[in-house]
Formats: sequence, structure tokens, C-alpha cells
Amino acid sequence: MRSPVFAGVLERKYSVQFDDRGRLYLRQITESGEHMKRLVDDLRLNSLRLT
Repeated sequence: MRSPVFAGVLERKYSVQFDDRGRLYLRQITESGEHMKRLVDDLRLNSLRLT
């Protein structure tokens, strides 16, 4: 799950050096990583409730 964090750093530091498509890809990676983190957090919460 570090790739989305790395993509976020790239987006913040170097977004001016990417074209529109590159910025779109970085944003998609970052947003997908955030979504994945929420899913994993929810799974962990649910597993704690079931035990």
C-alpha cells in the first residue's frame, strides 16, 4: 500500500512536470489507494467485531 503514498508524493512535488494524462494517472493511483485503505480498515473493524 505504499505505492499510492509514493504516487501522492510524486503528484505534489512534480505534477507540473507531468502532462494531463500523467497527472490523471497519479490522481487515480492516489484515490484508489485511499479507497483500498478504507476497505482494509473496514475489514479489520468487522473482523474485530466478529471475534
